[in-house]
Amino acid sequence: MKKSFHRFAKWSLILVYLVIVAGALVRMTGSGMGCPDWPKCFGYYIPPTAAETLQWTPERDFEKGQVELLEIIEKAEKVNLRKVKIPLSISKIIRFRLGDALMYVIYHNERHMQQALNVL
Repeated sequence: MKKSFHRFAKWSLILVYLVIVAGALVRMTGSGMGCPDWPKCFGYYIPPTAAETLQWTPERDFEKGQVELLEIIEKAEKVNLRKVKIPLSISKIIRFRLGDALMYVIYHNERHMQQALNVL
């Protein structure tokens, strides 16, 4: 029993370390930007492979998303950002303050803009 537990613990630590290393590689290389709307990828659990689906076009969703974000921010001016809580998209149990969620989205968008500027 003790030997099997030690083996299990050792393999668990090795696998956790590999997950951390893989996550770091994805983050450092920017590979995570291949699927912008996690946990799905372009709205699908299995990513699309058609070139026209993956090809970015200026009129697609970016401007629409920015307009929606501005509308949400305007509506948020009328509520207490510390008291209103919203659920996480993948778990209804975890809830964030509205102000924190809006800050996260804004900083996330800024990071994407900086990445785009770095490419140009």
